[in-house]
Amino acid sequence: VLERWKKVTNMMICKEEGNVKIHRLQIIYLYKADMSLMWGVHWRNAMKRAVNERTLHQRQYGGLPGRDCTTVCFMEEVRFEYSALTRYPMANFDNNASSCYDRILTLLASLCGCAQGINRDVIFIHAKTLKEAEFNLKTAHGISEASYKHCEKFPIHGTGQGSTNSPTIWCFISSVLFECHSLKAHGATYVSPDGKWKTRINMVGFVDNSTCVTSGDEKTTFDELKQMMTEDAQLWHDLLWASGGKFELPKCGYHLFEYEFDDDEIGRAHV
Repeated sequence: VLERWKKVTNMMICKEEGNVKIHRLQIIYLYKADMSLMWGVHWRNAMKRAVNERTLHQRQYGGLPGRDCTTVCFMEEVRFEYSALTRYPMANFDNNASSCYDRILTLLASLCGCAQGINRDVIFIHAKTLKEAEFNLKTAHGISEASYKHCEKFPIHGTGQGSTNSPTIWCFISSVLFECHSLKAHGATYVSPDGKWKTRINMVGFVDNSTCVTSGDEKTTFDELKQMMTEDAQLWHDLLWASGGKFELPKCGYHLFEYEFDDDEIGRAHV
C-alpha cells in the first residue's frame, strides 16, 4: 500500500438543508485518483464476469449493467395484478439499509470479492488501505490538521460513499444475503395460467432499498399471512444485522392485501 494512499480527505454534505446534526451528515470519501481507478477497474471486471456467468441473485437490480429502477416498479405492478386476478393474499415489506456503504464489513467485502474472482493481491491492498488509512476533514476553511483512523478499540467500518467499488461490493454482498434469505423464507410463488411457467420471489432490491415478498394461496388466512411476512422480515433483518447493516426504520413499511368474498363469490380487496 502506497503511503500517499493512506491519506484520505473526507467531505460532509447535508442530507437535509440546514440540518447540521452529525447523524444527518453524509460522509464523502475522496480517495486518490490512481487508487480509485485500480479499484474501479478490478471490481467492474468482476461485475461483468458475474453478470455473464449469472453468479448473482437475479432479483438485485441496483449497480448491475443493463438493469434499472423502472424494472423494479414494473415487477411490483405485476405482483399486484397477479394478486388481484387470483385473489391470493400477498404482503410487501419495504425496507432501507441505514448508511449502507458506511456499514460494510471489509472482511465480508473481501470474501465476496474473492468469490467473484478478484485477484487476492488486489483484495489485500484494498483491505489494508482501509485498515491503515488516516482521514482528514475538508471544509470551507481548508483541511483539518486533526485526523482519525481505524483501531481495534474504535473500529471504522465501511468502504465509503465515493469509493469507485462500493456499489459493486454491496451488490456482491446483498446477492449473498438474498440467496441466504431464499433458503428459509416463505417468499411468493407465481404460476402462469396454463401451469407451464413457474417462478419464486423472496426479495427484490435496488441497491440498499429492498422488498421482502410474501404470498399465500386460496387457503391462507390473513393471520397466517401476517405471521409469514413477519418471519420473512425478521429473517432479512437478522441477515442484514449479521453483515454489519441495520434498518433505517423511518423508511420501512409494509402492505398487506387480503380478499373477502360476498355471497356472490366476488372478492374485494382490503389493503
